[in-house]
Amino acid sequence: MYIGVILVFVLQAQPTTGSGGPIKVEFQYQQF
Repeated sequence: MYIGVILVFVLQAQPTTGSGGPIKVEFQYQQF
């Protein structure tokens, strides 16, 4: 669980493709 949270934080910190970023992060977090 901790690893997933860290991964989400790192992904959010990285420059994503705007709208596509947060949605993907949320999806990944839900999967964990």
